[in-house]
Amino acid sequence: LVYTAQGKHPEAMAQLQQAMEMHKKVLGEEHIQTGILRMDLGSVHEETGELEEALACYKQSMAAQEEANGGMDARVVPVVTCTGGALAKLRRHEEALAQFEQGIALLGEQAASQPRVMAELLVGVGMAQHELGNEEQARDMFISALQLYGDAGVGSTEKKLTVQSMLVDSLIVEGRTEDAMEQLQLALSITKQHYGVTHPEVRLVLQTIGDVHFANGSMSEAMAAYQAVQRALQEVDGTGLSLEDASAQAVLIGRIAGIHASRGDEEAALRDYQKALEIEVAAHGEDSIHTVAARLAIAELLRSQGRADEALEMFSAAGELLDAGSGSDALELAVVRENVGELLMAKGDMEGALAQFEQALRINQEKMGEYHVKNLSLLTSMASVHEQLGHEDKAMSLFSQALAVEQSAYGEAGSGRPKTAGTVMKIGDIYRNQGKFAQAKGEYLKVLAEKIEQVGEGDPQSIVVMGKVAQMREDCAEMATELAKMAAAHAQKGDSAKALELYKQALGIREKVLGKEHADVASILGSTGHLRLQNGDHEAAARDLHGALAILQGGDQALSSAATDIMFDLARTYESQGSHEEARAQYKAALELRTAQLGKDHPETLAAAMGVADMTSTLGSAQAEGVGLVAMYAELLPAQIAAHGEDHPSTAALRKKLGDALLAESIVVMGKVAQMSVHLGHHAEAKEMYERVLALQRAQEMGAFGDGPDEAEIASTLLSLGDACAVLGEADRALALYQEVQAMPVAKGATVGLDQAAVQRKVAAVFEQQGRLEDAVKEYEAVLELEAGRSGADSLQAAASLHRLGELCHRLAQPEAALKHFQGALSIRRKELGAEHVDTGASMSGVADVFHETGRLEEALPMYEEVLACRRKALGEHNPDTARALKSLADVCLARKMPAEALSYSEQALVILQGLWPGAHLDTAAAVRSIGDSQRAMGQHQVALSQYKVAVEMMTEILGEGHSDLARLYESMGHVHLAQGNTKEALAKYGEALAMVEADPGTQQVALCAVLDGMAQAHAKQGEPEEALGKWRRAVDIHKTLGEGGAGDTNTQLAQYRSQMGATLYAAGRYEESLGEHTIALELLRSAHGKAPNLDVANTLQAIATISIEQGKFEEALEQLKEAYALRTESGAEMSLENAAAYQKMGVALEKLGNFDMALEFYQKSLDVKRQALGDDHVDTASAMNAIGLINQKQGKHEMAAQKFKAALRIRRGAHGDAHPETATAIYNIGVVCESMNQFAEAMQKYKAALDIREKTLGPNAKTAQNLASIGSVHIKQGEPAKAVEWYRKALAMQEQVLGKEHRDSATTLHCIGGALLDAGEHEAALVELQQALALRSNILGEAHLDTVATTAEIAKEVLAVQLQAQGEEHMQTANTRHSLGEVYLLQGLPDEAFAELAAARSTRETTLGPKDPDTAATIMAMGDVYKMQGKPAEAATEYLAGLQMLEAHYGEEHPTMCDSLGKLAGSLVDAGELVDAGSQYQRLLDIQTRMARDSPDVASTTFKMGTVQQQQGQLEAALHLFEEALRIRQVTCGERHPDAADAIHAIGSVIREKGDAAAAKGKFEEAVAIRSETLGLKHLDTSRSIQAIGEILHSEGDLEGAAAAFHETLEILATSPEADGAAEGLGIAKVQHALGTVYLARGLLQEALVELKNAVKLRISFLGEDHLDTAATAFSIGDVHMAHDDFKEAVGEFRRAAKIRKLLLGEDHLDTVAAMYSGAQALRRLGKHPEALAEYKATLAVVQKVMGHDHVDTADYIESIGSLYLDLARERRLPAAMPAASSGRGAKGSAAPVEAVSAGAGNYAEALVQYKCVLALKQQAHGPDHECHASTLECIGEVFVGQ
Repeated sequence: LVYTAQGKHPEAMAQLQQAMEMHKKVLGEEHIQTGILRMDLGSVHEETGELEEALACYKQSMAAQEEANGGMDARVVPVVTCTGGALAKLRRHEEALAQFEQGIALLGEQAASQPRVMAELLVGVGMAQHELGNEEQARDMFISALQLYGDAGVGSTEKKLTVQSMLVDSLIVEGRTEDAMEQLQLALSITKQHYGVTHPEVRLVLQTIGDVHFANGSMSEAMAAYQAVQRALQEVDGTGLSLEDASAQAVLIGRIAGIHASRGDEEAALRDYQKALEIEVAAHGEDSIHTVAARLAIAELLRSQGRADEALEMFSAAGELLDAGSGSDALELAVVRENVGELLMAKGDMEGALAQFEQALRINQEKMGEYHVKNLSLLTSMASVHEQLGHEDKAMSLFSQALAVEQSAYGEAGSGRPKTAGTVMKIGDIYRNQGKFAQAKGEYLKVLAEKIEQVGEGDPQSIVVMGKVAQMREDCAEMATELAKMAAAHAQKGDSAKALELYKQALGIREKVLGKEHADVASILGSTGHLRLQNGDHEAAARDLHGALAILQGGDQALSSAATDIMFDLARTYESQGSHEEARAQYKAALELRTAQLGKDHPETLAAAMGVADMTSTLGSAQAEGVGLVAMYAELLPAQIAAHGEDHPSTAALRKKLGDALLAESIVVMGKVAQMSVHLGHHAEAKEMYERVLALQRAQEMGAFGDGPDEAEIASTLLSLGDACAVLGEADRALALYQEVQAMPVAKGATVGLDQAAVQRKVAAVFEQQGRLEDAVKEYEAVLELEAGRSGADSLQAAASLHRLGELCHRLAQPEAALKHFQGALSIRRKELGAEHVDTGASMSGVADVFHETGRLEEALPMYEEVLACRRKALGEHNPDTARALKSLADVCLARKMPAEALSYSEQALVILQGLWPGAHLDTAAAVRSIGDSQRAMGQHQVALSQYKVAVEMMTEILGEGHSDLARLYESMGHVHLAQGNTKEALAKYGEALAMVEADPGTQQVALCAVLDGMAQAHAKQGEPEEALGKWRRAVDIHKTLGEGGAGDTNTQLAQYRSQMGATLYAAGRYEESLGEHTIALELLRSAHGKAPNLDVANTLQAIATISIEQGKFEEALEQLKEAYALRTESGAEMSLENAAAYQKMGVALEKLGNFDMALEFYQKSLDVKRQALGDDHVDTASAMNAIGLINQKQGKHEMAAQKFKAALRIRRGAHGDAHPETATAIYNIGVVCESMNQFAEAMQKYKAALDIREKTLGPNAKTAQNLASIGSVHIKQGEPAKAVEWYRKALAMQEQVLGKEHRDSATTLHCIGGALLDAGEHEAALVELQQALALRSNILGEAHLDTVATTAEIAKEVLAVQLQAQGEEHMQTANTRHSLGEVYLLQGLPDEAFAELAAARSTRETTLGPKDPDTAATIMAMGDVYKMQGKPAEAATEYLAGLQMLEAHYGEEHPTMCDSLGKLAGSLVDAGELVDAGSQYQRLLDIQTRMARDSPDVASTTFKMGTVQQQQGQLEAALHLFEEALRIRQVTCGERHPDAADAIHAIGSVIREKGDAAAAKGKFEEAVAIRSETLGLKHLDTSRSIQAIGEILHSEGDLEGAAAAFHETLEILATSPEADGAAEGLGIAKVQHALGTVYLARGLLQEALVELKNAVKLRISFLGEDHLDTAATAFSIGDVHMAHDDFKEAVGEFRRAAKIRKLLLGEDHLDTVAAMYSGAQALRRLGKHPEALAEYKATLAVVQKVMGHDHVDTADYIESIGSLYLDLARERRLPAAMPAASSGRGAKGSAAPVEAVSAGAGNYAEALVQYKCVLALKQQAHGPDHECHASTLECIGEVFVGQ
């Protein structure tokens, strides 16, 4: 409860839960005390906003109290009240009301004695009633509560004011503003008296008074009240406005703006609202919830000004804030949604408006219930939207809901009130629009009755309603007749739309008045059907005519002539729709009626007869019915002539039809002849016959004879003719015919009888034939859509189309689309046909092909295996498709770097194919090529070459020479030659391949790019960078046409070319250009792969890092390497073959960084992977061995290096032979080792052997030049500088030829020439060469690069030698040169050489310039740098101080140089342990920096360092303040997520931890981890330090598993982080291993603990030495592990080692020393060495008594150990021989030994008794006589007495 009052809710909850568990255990779940604790726990949940949890606690508490009390009574009122409060906060007001009312009922007669409780219950009821809209009841409750507070004298002033405020709100809602004002004046008086005039409560009351005046229209009074609030705020402003005061000021300005708006001054109002918004933004931020009120006010004003778009934007912004803001008012959000909806509705965006209204309604209903009055406007708005959208049923439903809400709010009888009348009228209008006149009339009459009652008949509103009622008059049947006449008139005028509208009105009236089955209804339907038929609306016409005919046929009377006309019109409609059977039936029915009514020769009867004949002709059913069509027309002709005459047009038409019938029979016969020709395979004859049929049909169509053929017939002929053309190879003609069919209405669904999908398939097939694959895809997509609609999306037809689409997209290099289609087809076929069907296998193969080509090899391999199993099952082993599946498996295995498996599959495929086709065959050639590819991948180049030649012979025999399909084989042969180092032969083969693909216009551009890529690699390997770059640039341009920035695979290939171009430029020393290409490659890869881990991205980052290293940008390189390493780790490919090359690259980069150990680790990983995947004798394995050898060489491990180089030479000779560049490299490397071991003759022999091979195979080349330079190096070491210069100049000439004059290799050789000339005594010539080398290196590498510095040093030494000879030691220029040379030595890491030069320079400068000159000071500061490098901080501080004083005397304190010097001085003082002086210097530095630029990064850095000094001194508060200030500055200058900010946060955490707040510290460390992981990466050392700190806290809190996980993660980072250096890394690892060991010990994992602790002690001894306190701490922990393992002998040794170190460093009297001695004694005792143990115990006791005093209670434990040992000794002498002694007495560990009757150790008992009595006396003195701790001591004393 104290924690709750302090607001420490987590702590409070923990205590209450613990207490409750105790109560449940002791008293039971249902005990009243347990229930009360649940109520307290619920209160904490309620305060933290966990309302559902609070409610659950209250209900459980209520149940427990009810159970304990035997029912509900007044004792449960407190929890009932709490329950009601929680329900109210959850807006469950009806339930809350029930709770508060139950509380009042339970209180009953005790209300008088508990007025405070009763008042709170009354307030609760009032609040619930207020929220439910029952203001009268709410008001009564608030008044009653206030009376109770006053009468009983209970309740604080604050409480009374709160209730009074609620009462005011209720009165305002009721409209009783005078009563509200009276209460407000009373409240104002009380608040002023209680709080003072400027208190926020007073301002709030004044503001409310202003609001009431505003609502009443009393603007002047409102303004006066608001101005009073302003004055109060201005008084507060003097002391600084709080955030709450700023918000209050903003609200107040908003109120004043409202007054301006009410007075019509909208500009002033808008200005004030905007000012209010600015205040809120300044106080709380742009995205704060506090800005919402001002935004809404501005929006309302903009809306009133007609600025709808601006208003909408402002409302929307407010809505987004309310939607996102925690604690925002949902009801306010609903209001905003409603406003946005209204604005959208006004703009015509009905759908958008509807969405906003629905969201608002959902909020209101959730928060206030379904029938709250605030839902009314939303329901009516939504209804209006639906009404405008034509959704009348939905609108009716919403208006009905609105009416229900109105009636709930205003009463059932209130339908005539203004609030409800409008809704009832709307419902009536919808009924009227729907033609439901009776219902509409009923609704109107409801409103009319109320209107007349309220305002009389003469009121305008009543007259409007009466008019609507009058429209519903009973004589509406006459009106319908009039409407029908008007419609007929409009129809005659051609105004069909108006006519149909009038017919519709007439129809609605007649259906209502006469019923739907009346003949007059049929009459109108017949009229509308006829009219729709004329308009071509056949479907609607058929519907109306059907309806009319059904009514007439269902009547009792005989069918009239009108019915006959309807039948005739219906027949015509059917005919127009292509429903010829139905049309014929209706014509027949009309013919029968007209014959009966009018006679068989009447013109209308003849028209019906003609219709029957025409339909018979169309259906072709005359023959089937045994009636010739010619005969039918001939029979009609005499009657036609009799009725109309010979010259009548209808007679001519009939004659024409008679002729048509004769020609139609001819067309049928020719069509059948054509069909037979197709069946016989005579396609040319079929084509000719179809041409004749089509010609007749065209003539018939043009009117030459007949009425024209059926479109379906022409379409059928066109399709048949197109098929014949397609078979005959006339693709263009076939396509034209098919497309003509597609353009016909029959193909668009206007007529039944044509399979549209079949037509589109034909078109797609022709497109494929023409190579128009994109067009074919579109056609198949259309086919798929048709089939999905006709047969379903999962039909086999759909599967076939999906598969075909997959094949086309695959050919178009659209892998994502292809995969989607193949997978769709596969899913259907698996389901319908089963997994082993051949079609299923085809789709599987398609999926696998896409996986293969997009690099998803892990998925492709099992899919191909499934394809193979399917084809073996369905087709058998000896089938070409089975062989193709094997070939596909071989290809994917090859891509996965599994050449042995690939070879096996290829050979199986070849066996099958040779069995099927013994001679040359393309599939057989492909299998042979695949075998060659596998052998090439295995390094068997000569065998592969022979396979390729066999494949070439086969394909040449089949296709002829120079065919483009041969290009790939020539390309593969080029790859073999390139791998063998035969670049000339490789270029020749690539050239042949290029000629083939360029000669074939149909060649895919990707194939051309592949050949160009091979040629470029050959040129690059041959040392021809420009030719290589030219080829790659051409490939890039081609790929760009395929869509750069588009498909992922295109970007990936482009990135590969760019990377290779970058590598070539790098090799040529053109680093900036190389960086540009690699950067483009990186962007392309990231575009292709997004944020997913990708090895290509990692490799490109690696390449960029390598360039950064060459340019001396080591920090940038380090960051790039870390990111690359993290990507590889995330990719899960650490040990994959693909990553072996990446490991080697990582090793190269680390090697250049000088981190040889880690480089060696990565080279070893590369070697392990390659050995596992490729075997020991593969050339790639040799490359990895070679790299390890190079590292060994640099580490001085020459013998190991030689072994690796010799192993690599053996492999390369076996793979390539003697005359190969790689063999030369291995020989050369052995020469390097020999040179390093001073075996110069052997080195010279190796170098010349390598040179011979390189000159023959490579010609002029960078490696050849390197070889020449190495021979020069051997001559130098043999003392032959003149010969060396000769060889160096040969090397330089070749380098300039191959690499250009601006290459770093040329600069290196110039440097060597200069050195050789110096050795030869040619100083002037040497200086020329060295200066050229310096210029080159400065330009290429930068002045700070170590190579540049080395050349500078050589020149400086030479210049110094000249100066010493010419000018002497004391000359100023000599001193300057010595100073520069000293600084160069510093850069090279040579402190002793630097010190010698700087000391000489200092002597000269002090003598010549004086001790206070800044140049002298610069030399002294540099000498300080030397001391710092040597690890002598005290000496460094002395020099820095001397230099600083000189600089200050010369420049003054404010000079920038002073800051750097002060920083160096303070840092060296920290290193020297002079923390006070260091703090003073840092403070001085901080003062200067602050004056220069406040809140700068430098100020933050110095502040941080000061914090570190304070923390080291134990000044934790000061340190915390400094770290927090550093954090503030860094967050301002660098950003909140910057690594420097994380450093400060981590430091804050370390201070907080030292202060004892582990939980808060853990939070800081976690925050630091989050920032460091995000900015530096999870594998960064800084990240590991924060993780380690978290682990230490978890350990201290007892979370051993969590601590172990954190320590493991830390160790992993330390072991793999590239930036870790030797000592720091080793000590960091040791510290974590020690911590992890102690965690394992605590968890009982003794073996694991021993491993970690032994590793830790080994590292600590290595870096700190044996005699270090950290070493002692780990030894002590190892002793603890041995003790727990019962290995007491080992434990004794470790404890003694710890004690020895601590005695040496801390002294014998230190308690840490005592602890080690005591633990050693315990181990000796357990070992059974009691005399030694006793001596150690006594020695330990002596030290403790000396340090603490003899009477200190802590000495009792040590004395008790002595007593228990004596007791053990006594027991041993009393026990029989067969019974073992107990290990210890009760004073130590274990229980007392059994008591025997024999006594033989009286002396030991006596000693034990003395010790135990001493212990008892000390404990009684400390704890009193009756403390429980005495029991064990007394029991031991008792045992002594028994033993005596």
